[in-house]
Amino acid sequence: MTSERPRATAELVLVLALVLECAGALAIAVREGGTFQQAGTALALGAAVLVALRGERRAAWVVAAWFVMAALSKTIAGTEPFAWLALPAQAARYGIALAIAQPRLAVPILRIATSLTFVGHGLEAIGQHPKFIAYIQHTGGLVGVNVSDAITASLLRLIGAVDLVVAVLLFIPLPRRAAAGYMSVWGCITALARTVYAGPAGIPDTLVRAANCGGPLALWLSWRDSKTRARAEVGEAP
Repeated sequence: MTSERPRATAELVLVLALVLECAGALAIAVREGGTFQQAGTALALGAAVLVALRGERRAAWVVAAWFVMAALSKTIAGTEPFAWLALPAQAARYGIALAIAQPRLAVPILRIATSLTFVGHGLEAIGQHPKFIAYIQHTGGLVGVNVSDAITASLLRLIGAVDLVVAVLLFIPLPRRAAAGYMSVWGCITALARTVYAGPAGIPDTLVRAANCGGPLALWLSWRDSKTRARAEVGEAP
């Protein structure tokens, strides 16, 4: 598997997710961060733009380093709920940057990073993360449904269990494409939940999670293209 490389469409998805997550991180830094955080995210965004416009893969290392440092800082600070899970929960953010920087290792990197992110979020859901509770109950209120605390707790346990299951399925050949497809859709839904909850102010929080959708989508596209290519080669065989 280490020789697998994402096809052109998958690479475009990764680059787009890279730029979006850096743009979101910079907006969050401007909104609530200090000078160091703003400078760091600006540097990361500049590196992401270099990747997008110039194809400079080495610049993706800057993005990866910044998001790893940001996750470690959150863990060390320990001021937010489940801060100890920041490094795995945010693995998709630096994972897509590493996949771009190391294209020949892109598929295994994306599998590990996506799986870690879903494990992290799954544990947060099972542990009843306060923000997840707020998102579910707020969304219920928008459609006129009063979601009780008991129902919310049950839903989060179910969501967390599913997250853990698909994180494992991503490494099993037969269901891996279906798992990646589900993870991409769910990653998009959970990212958009931030904007649904906070309105326009939540857009940066949605953008910074672009990798939660883009990473598994790139995997799905890569495996789809590999399967199509294999069928074509069989059809052309004498």
